[in-house]
Amino acid sequence: MLLPLLLATFALAGTPAPTSDARSAGAAPPAALASPSVDEPLVTGLKNSVDSALVVANEVHAELPPQVFATRDAEAFTEFLRDTLGISSSRIRALNGADAGAMRAGLKKAASKVGKGGTLWVYFAGHGTVDAQGERILLGVDQPSKADRAGKAGVPLDEVIDAATRAGAKRAIVILDAGFGTRGRGGTPLFAGRAVPVPRLQPPESPKIVLWTATSTSETPEVWEETRHGLFTWLVLGALRGWADGALGDLPDGIVTVGEAQEYVTDLTARLGRLPRPTVASQQEIWGQVLMEGNLEIGPSPEHVRALAARDRSDRAERLGRAKAEEASAAWEDVRVRAAKGTPEGKAALEDFVSTWERPTMMLDWSPYVPEVREARRLLTAWGKPEAMAALLGTAKAPAASGAGKASPAPTSGKAGEPVGAARAYADLPTDTCDDLVKFEDLARAGQLKEGHISCLEGRLSDPGSKMTTREKISRVLLVDAEARKDYPRWESLIARHMKDIDQSDPDLAFKYAVYLSKKSGGDREQVIWWSSRALDRKDAWSGTLYEKKVFALHRIRAEAAVQLWSSAEKAYLKARSPQAEDAAERARGIAKEYARAWLEYARVSEQDAKTALQLCLQAAGAEEYCKEE
Repeated sequence: MLLPLLLATFALAGTPAPTSDARSAGAAPPAALASPSVDEPLVTGLKNSVDSALVVANEVHAELPPQVFATRDAEAFTEFLRDTLGISSSRIRALNGADAGAMRAGLKKAASKVGKGGTLWVYFAGHGTVDAQGERILLGVDQPSKADRAGKAGVPLDEVIDAATRAGAKRAIVILDAGFGTRGRGGTPLFAGRAVPVPRLQPPESPKIVLWTATSTSETPEVWEETRHGLFTWLVLGALRGWADGALGDLPDGIVTVGEAQEYVTDLTARLGRLPRPTVASQQEIWGQVLMEGNLEIGPSPEHVRALAARDRSDRAERLGRAKAEEASAAWEDVRVRAAKGTPEGKAALEDFVSTWERPTMMLDWSPYVPEVREARRLLTAWGKPEAMAALLGTAKAPAASGAGKASPAPTSGKAGEPVGAARAYADLPTDTCDDLVKFEDLARAGQLKEGHISCLEGRLSDPGSKMTTREKISRVLLVDAEARKDYPRWESLIARHMKDIDQSDPDLAFKYAVYLSKKSGGDREQVIWWSSRALDRKDAWSGTLYEKKVFALHRIRAEAAVQLWSSAEKAYLKARSPQAEDAAERARGIAKEYARAWLEYARVSEQDAKTALQLCLQAAGAEEYCKEE
């Protein structure tokens, strides 16, 4: 069984905070450790007059968070189709930012251009979801963010498969770098408070359809930050460029088959320590069909992959450690001031600081590679074929298959208001014990924790003997449950406790808390500024378009909160007309000027809409010169 979490303990007391290395400063990693590029065109000189393709990049959405690097993914895939497979540009329909209507029209157009014996390629990088009937939906860019509208502005996957089946193609290859769970690549929730139904996962009925997806069920697809691509797309393109040749244990022969490509992408995902499992859903008849052949590119060696995995794990641990060190340093400044007063409160602050920071812990998502899984997967593929089983097992006779070839029944969702999927299985968990947090996580995602469960979890959370890592996990379970129920008063209380007493290092939680407070009527504007600033301090945890959008939003809400505080201070001064009120108004104005200018500068440098930021800057500064572009 793969271990999804690695507990890394960092002793930070007395140790300086780690500094950024050359990679985090923007320099490329050493060539020996660089991830192989899929952006450099692999030009083969082929002329392909029978294949056609639809390529969709839905990165920026009207209401949903962006799907990080989707545009780059689609551009690289288009180049592969054109430069490597030799499909002419006139036979490739590339869409960037498509709604359901555009996707349907593009699919129809691409299907009409397939020649006799050709392949229809369909590639989609964007968000997906599951509707109430368990149907997977590819979302258009106009998809509303309301939970009850999930999947209403998209194209059902069954519709895509049906159109591909009816096309005059010899086969159709549908590749989806999309998740069908609760979050996009950046980790941001798609539909707040919505429990995703169990998806129907049966393979296409037609043997000519290959459905290749980034995740097997409802996991969140990942990115491979160094390449600025989705991990799945980067590996798929690498496999098709030749890296997968020989992945099933045979000697490389200049041919990449469907089976080899799937095996390679699945195995490399595991070797790199990442969690989602890519899946090919197709009839076994086409696993041996050829995807690419010729003078193909050689992929990274096993040693290279191990080095990439180790560096990725180290970099992610370093970022987490740096965030912890910065948090400790910020906390220490306050403790020092209190300790300097020599009061009992100062001593208590010192004792609390030592207790909290002497041996802090953090959680790093990492899936250790278990090579035996690869062998087991091959045996499953060969199940029901005695000769193939015997060859893999090294025996003369393989066991007879039981029920081979029979499709498993599709999972069904429960009645309205009942838990579904894994949550249903845990619905009868006892309320007097809560040791197995994994089961409670599933219930929480469905908003199905009972009062007894919550009381038990709260008891463990308040237990002074509980480890900080356990307390953090329990707190997150409670937060997820409250959010799934849309119990926002309870969620606000829980997030306030989490950020104050448990962990302030997660920029996504700080972002969410700041945004929530900014939208709340009568919300504490000083807290908005505080948590916006904390999230901005850790903005390096994000990348790509997600980075740009979140940083822009944080600058905006911080500047708006500062201007509102200045406005309140001005009103207080006009009412009191005292020197103290005048000083307070001037200080508030200075802060508003600073944060409005910071928002304006970021809007300009990131080439986002700077109009409102400029107006706020002029309002606070009262002078055009201060807000001029340098």
